[in-house]
Amino acid sequence: LNPISTSTFELFKVGIGPSSSHTVGPLVACRSFAKALVVEGLLDRVARVRVELCGSLALTGIGHYTHKAVVLGLTGVSPAKVDTTQIEPFLQKVEASGRLTIGFDGDETCEQSGHREIDFVETRDVLLFAEELPLHPNGMICQALDQAGEVVREGTYYSIGGGFVNTAEELVGDAPEQKPRDFPFPFTSMCD
Repeated sequence: LNPISTSTFELFKVGIGPSSSHTVGPLVACRSFAKALVVEGLLDRVARVRVELCGSLALTGIGHYTHKAVVLGLTGVSPAKVDTTQIEPFLQKVEASGRLTIGFDGDETCEQSGHREIDFVETRDVLLFAEELPLHPNGMICQALDQAGEVVREGTYYSIGGGFVNTAEELVGDAPEQKPRDFPFPFTSMCD
């Protein structure tokens, strides 16, 4: 039995609302996607991105500001660092210019960073599909496209609640095993 590895700081996290599943989760997923583009050295090939919000993320997405969270996440910002007073001016600037700077600044888990400005039109690049993906009602597909429209990278993410996100591989158990985290007081049950 593996030790429980969720900390209090993960359960009680700072983030934008109104819904951890429909705003924080999609922001985290898009941030992870942008980070992967940087880490895998693909960012320079990206001309456009496309995010498909599926199932519940699509059906309630506009009311829960999921589309806005997607745009913010692609910039690499973490939920705790979003300046809520600057969201609307930022989104208006993106809409007026038709440009978005995607990327990742690096953090405590990854020193790599990089950014790239791309063409971006929210109504073209963030799409809503009522049909659910197979593993969870809150699914989304992120694609990075090159100049010819070919897929450079694709990732499927599921916002599973509380701002937590899993990839399709993580949900079905096909993800590479991660290095266990060190905890000062590990436990495997409430009896510990």
